[in-house]
Amino acid sequence: MNHPTEEQLILHYYGDGGQDDWEPHLAECTECREIYQRLQRVLNSLVAAPMPQRGADDGQKIWHNVQASTAPRRWLSWERFGLERPLNERSQSPSPMTRGRDSYK
Repeated sequence: MNHPTEEQLILHYYGDGGQDDWEPHLAECTECREIYQRLQRVLNSLVAAPMPQRGADDGQKIWHNVQASTAPRRWLSWERFGLERPLNERSQSPSPMTRGRDSYK
């Protein structure tokens, strides 16, 4: 006996089975009928679910979330701890910590 695949049963549910008419088989085969009934319950629940309405600013919210999640983060920043930046960072002048060994010669 030739049993339909899950994909063929889904196409049958939507009426897109083409030449394959699985009704006679489903009437005879208990196993395939049970599988088809489970698929029907799942597909019926998808049809019954309401489609959410989009707001006018949904696009902006999505892009804001994308930008926030991909922005580089400074885990050890002065501002994070409520401190002022050190003078050498504010003035952008090199400090002994950032000059390197060659600057002492």
